[in-house]
Amino acid sequence: SDTAWQGMSEEQTDDRFITFDSPEHGIRAMARVLKNYGRQHNLRTVEEILSRWSPSSSNQTDAYIRHVSQELNLSPTAPLDLSNDELLTNLIQVMIKHENGAAPYDEETIRRGIALEKAGETCQKSIFRHSFQEMDWLKARSLVQRLTRQGLDWQQIARELIRIEVPKDFFGRLNGVHDIECSYAYAEGSSWRYAYDV
Repeated sequence: SDTAWQGMSEEQTDDRFITFDSPEHGIRAMARVLKNYGRQHNLRTVEEILSRWSPSSSNQTDAYIRHVSQELNLSPTAPLDLSNDELLTNLIQVMIKHENGAAPYDEETIRRGIALEKAGETCQKSIFRHSFQEMDWLKARSLVQRLTRQGLDWQQIARELIRIEVPKDFFGRLNGVHDIECSYAYAEGSSWRYAYDV
């Protein structure tokens, strides 16, 4: 795929499948694709969605459709409302289980991935106000990785994180000497803004 998905791993070794930095980002991409099937292609039933997701040219699509429909207790031709988080969570959970033969991710992980999809592509200021939850940290980490790939140095990245009001203890959760140096730099000031004079 030529799509630069949020949370993509920098190194991609498979021509068919994309590797992500976290399960949540992979689930986020899956949720986005499934929703786009409805928005862009008017595919709204289990039968329509899975016929595109897993085409019969190289898959046992009929068996896939039967299994997912049975697990969801829905007709294969019943329209799905994928704006319903509960339904989308169940659909993704069943699809992952069907494709893996097990359930590698718990429901909470899938919910975090869907929440990332709903939050949109951009780290908004509002995400980081109040409490800094795990989902927010995943988004901030993804932003750091993207800015690093763009060639920004750690001070420039720090300024961007300050701009969107990420808490100053964020760097303490990353690994690496540069991260630690930034943490010390911030600790010397009364606030991030004071430490970097921005």
